[in-house]
Amino acid sequence: MHMQVWSNGRFCNLIHRVQCKEANKRFSIATFMLAPRNRNVEAPEELVNHDHPRLYRPFIYEDYRKLRFTNKMYIGEVLELLRLSLS
Repeated sequence: MHMQVWSNGRFCNLIHRVQCKEANKRFSIATFMLAPRNRNVEAPEELVNHDHPRLYRPFIYEDYRKLRFTNKMYIGEVLELLRLSLS
């Protein structure tokens, strides 16, 4: 989620669905653990311009997390709440 906001919509998150059919080693990186807790999550100025206007309003990750879990929302639903209108 925060990668989609940080990249100004250039990268999208995949839904994580693991099906373990064989006993193999698997590696997973929990990138949400890298989100800044007390700073804004937002696209850097280098990724925002006339051709690529800012898509999401900046937010504090902890506020996003609370909004999502308090309202029992899916990631996409919360992202739509954070999307800026491009009119």
